[in-house]
Amino acid sequence: MQDDILAIAEGLGSAAGLAEETFLETGRRLGASVDLLDHLTTLFGSLQGELDGDAFRHATGSLSAVGARAAALGGARRDERATLDHLIGVTTGLRRRIDEIGKEIRTIDVLTINARITASGIGAAGAEFLDYIGGIGRSLAITSTNLQTFRAELIEVARHLGTASAGEAAFTSRHAETVAQVPRRLDASLGQITSRSRTAAGAAADVGIRSRKLAEGVGRVVMALQVGDATRQRMEHAQAGAELLARVLTKTHGSDAWAALPADERRALVAAGCALQAAQLTDAAEELGREIAAVHRTLGQLGADAREIARLGREVYGSAAHGDQSFLSELETDVRQARLLFESFRQARENADEIMGEVLCIAHRLVDHIGTVRAVEADIRIMGVNATLKSSRLGTVGRPLAVVADELTRSSARTATEAIAAGADVRTIVETTDALAGPQQAERLAEITAVIEQMDAAIARLHGVAETLATALSALGRDGATVIELLDETAAGLARAEAIEAALRQAAA
Repeated sequence: MQDDILAIAEGLGSAAGLAEETFLETGRRLGASVDLLDHLTTLFGSLQGELDGDAFRHATGSLSAVGARAAALGGARRDERATLDHLIGVTTGLRRRIDEIGKEIRTIDVLTINARITASGIGAAGAEFLDYIGGIGRSLAITSTNLQTFRAELIEVARHLGTASAGEAAFTSRHAETVAQVPRRLDASLGQITSRSRTAAGAAADVGIRSRKLAEGVGRVVMALQVGDATRQRMEHAQAGAELLARVLTKTHGSDAWAALPADERRALVAAGCALQAAQLTDAAEELGREIAAVHRTLGQLGADAREIARLGREVYGSAAHGDQSFLSELETDVRQARLLFESFRQARENADEIMGEVLCIAHRLVDHIGTVRAVEADIRIMGVNATLKSSRLGTVGRPLAVVADELTRSSARTATEAIAAGADVRTIVETTDALAGPQQAERLAEITAVIEQMDAAIARLHGVAETLATALSALGRDGATVIELLDETAAGLARAEAIEAALRQAAA
């Protein structure tokens, strides 16, 4: 019996040592797990903090108007394209008018030749008439020169307008779909931010609740570890008691308290002591079993909470298209596309302004040319009237000249009609071109440039927030996996506690 008691005492000593090592290691791992769990909740809070920060608010605030500006600029470009088409139509019509004026000038030239021949045939009576014819001829020469220059300038205007029209067509071909998509995608992205922010607020509240539960769970584990340490102490006490009972069974010296007891009474004392120790060991085993089971449940819940925090982070802040990035990466892509569109607007605006500037310079020269044509046409008309009056005073001899003079008057009147209409066309060209290349367009170009600068600032802010979110998400995933692994190791390490419980029950038996 003594050997059995000593063997039990030795087993209890080994189990007590194992218990101390097990609970120290469990406490160390639990401490590391607690630090990581706190870090997880802090990381999650930092994600929401980035969305609530000034940089992000400024970025989204700047972008809220960008979609509308893109749509407005797209509409303005359609209006400009319609204006440009109208300008091309006016220019084409003006070329036809100039051709008509040229025909009338050639007709007048033929009439003056006929008039000169007729006047030469009537002797001295036609001499004065020849002076009028000579004046008309000189005016015709001036008009012909101006018309040639006018026509050449008009061809240059048509060439510039053709280039501008081709540029507009190319822009429309390349960007028509983008112009339509960018506002919608930006609105959708900003709507997603609003939705994600609402979801994030709910998730933050959930994580706050989980954080409190984590603290409670850790408290329960700490209490369980204290019970484990108390169990170790009880095992040490049981070991000491078993060793004492073993000594009671041995031959004793006179100084021992039980030295005077007979052998049968010592055996009875040892039996009573063993029963008491067995009861204590059974109670310790049951208490340890309960606490170990509670620790396993708590560790499982801690692991589940850690997984849920990491999952919420990915779900609320992660990108659907890019698993390792935040959802802001998708918005950043849309914003960069919008920025490229505005850059295209600016380039197209600069090209159009350069072309329209050239057209405007030519248009102002056309004003001078048409003014000269009208002045010369007025001179011809006056000379024609004078020729009619002069021929009427010549009587019968002057009738052929009167016929020619009358044709001159009618032809110059037709020329005047076309010249007046041509003047109106030229004014339309000047006014329309000025609208397409004047201060209003300069303001629009400045506005586009300002929007691009605003978008650059927004992109920089978004990128900074997106990078911070991506880093936090990466850490959330990494540290979440680490804490789960650590909790699993902690749970696995408690298997030795189950061996301690078994040792207690075996000793109690």
